[in-house]
Formats: sequence, C-alpha cells, structure tokens
Amino acid sequence: MGFQGRFYKFIRGVVRLLRKYRYHTPDRSVFTEPAVYVCRHSDNDGPIITMVNLPLPLHPWSYHVWCDEIECYKQCVDYTFTVRYGWSQQKAKFVASLISKPFAALIRSAGSIAVYRNSLKVRETFKESVEALKRGESLLIFPDVEYDSKEGNTGALYEGFLMLERLYFKETEKHLPFVPIRIKKQTRTLEIDEAISFRDGIPFKDDKERVIRELHIALNDAEASAAT
Repeated sequence: MGFQGRFYKFIRGVVRLLRKYRYHTPDRSVFTEPAVYVCRHSDNDGPIITMVNLPLPLHPWSYHVWCDEIECYKQCVDYTFTVRYGWSQQKAKFVASLISKPFAALIRSAGSIAVYRNSLKVRETFKESVEALKRGESLLIFPDVEYDSKEGNTGALYEGFLMLERLYFKETEKHLPFVPIRIKKQTRTLEIDEAISFRDGIPFKDDKERVIRELHIALNDAEASAAT
C-alpha cells in the first residue's frame, strides 16, 4: 500500500490534529478486500474528513485539473475563486499563483486518480481504477451532483462510477463492494456502512438502479440522523 507519498502523509498528519474523527463500522473485514468507498462531497468537508481519518489508504477520484499545476491555476482563476467565491481577478491570480503548485503536488501525492469529465480520456480513469482494484487497493468517490451542498438530504448522484462494477467483474468475475461512508459532525464520527453489491445472475443494467438507490438512501439517512 505504498502508493501515497510522504508529502501527503505529512499534511494528513498535521490536519488530523485539527480534524480528528473516530470511525465506526459494523464489519471490520470490509477493510480486507478492495472496494469503492462512497461519501458525499459536502463542499470540501467530505474529501478532507475522509482522507484524513479513514484507517486505510485510498485512491480518491479527483477532477483532473487539480492534478496539474497549470490546470489548477486556471481553474482557480477562471472559476473557483472568481465565480464561486466572488473574488477579484487580481486577488484570484495572486492566491492561485501561491497555492497551485503545492496543491497539485498534494493531490498527486495522495494517490489520486484523475477524472476527466465529458472526454474520451475518462477511459483512462476507469482503466487506472480497475488496475488499482485488482492490486487490492481501494477507491474513494464523491458522486453527489451538487458537490458544494451541505444540506442534510442527499441530492442527485452521478451514476457513471458504477461502470467500475462491470469492468471489474469482467476482469475478476467478482462483484465490487460499494461502501457508503457517513459523516456525523456532531459526534465527529465516520460511519462506514455495510457494502452494497450487485447480485449474481442479474444483468448490470437491470441492477444498477437498485444499487444507486440504496447508496442514495444510505447517505441520506446518515446525514438526516446527524442533524437530529
């Protein structure tokens, strides 16, 4: 499990001092096999809290612009700092020039797998992901469409990542576990739920809706319970 670099491990250790969460799972054996861990993005809380506190190394799926210094700079200036946060171009360019290089290096050091949206290069994302799974390594994916939402209810989820099941099963003849992770801020706990998997003898396209529905319910219930 040596796919994460020293830079990432150092930063994770520092952030863990500030955002320490306990984790709970009904079945510790979930950590012994490759799986796809699924969590709400919840703006930046999901990636930070899970990557810092989960007890095993994971390959997070990351938007490809964050993996490259130049693309990271452009994204920060053209959208993140200006459109999303309302900063001036001058301020956005200054801050982006300071953080783009170390941030992209951190994303790569974390063992991230670049995700290419609306591009044929997404094939590279799936190919690299399946190879990692076959090596016994797990993935971490944040599929919520409204990624900046911190509302208690889970909104729509992207479904494309479920294609991993089809590709993985073709290579290994094993079903791929999809494991929901729920963040409960009040108790500073990560709840790792039981895996949701496709079923034997049922075509992928026929079982896909059930899997995405169960993932949606699992994530939604946890967030709702955290608010009570």
